[in-house]
Amino acid sequence: QDPAYRAGRKEASVSEETKEKLSAAMKARWQTAAAAGQPGPTAGPNAGAANRTHSEERKAKIAEAVRRRWTDAEYRERALAGIRRHAERRREARANATGREGSGGPGRRRATVATPRRRAAKI
Repeated sequence: QDPAYRAGRKEASVSEETKEKLSAAMKARWQTAAAAGQPGPTAGPNAGAANRTHSEERKAKIAEAVRRRWTDAEYRERALAGIRRHAERRREARANATGREGSGGPGRRRATVATPRRRAAKI
C-alpha cells in the first residue's frame, strides 16, 4: 500500500481505548452466539440474518400481510404495472439481442444435422 495513505490513516484511527471497547463487545457477541449454537456475528445488528430461516408462525404472518396488500386496489395496480413494465423491457431486450421483433425464443434457429440422406440430396 501507499505509505502516505497509511500515514494519513494512522492519524484518523480510533483511540486504543475505543479499540479495546469494540474488541470486548465483539468477543461478547461471538461468545453469546457460540453458546446459542449460532454462527457468530460479522457486523451490524442483523448480520448473518440472510442464513436464517423464518419460523412457520413468522412465515404465516408474512403471507397474511402479502395477501392483505394485494386486496388493496391501488397497490395491486401499481404492482401489476411494474410487472408489465418489466416483462416489456425483457421482451425488448430479447428482441434487440436477437435482431428479431417479438421473438420469444433463444434468438437463433436450431442447426440442422447433416444426415446421409440430406447429404445425398445436396449432391
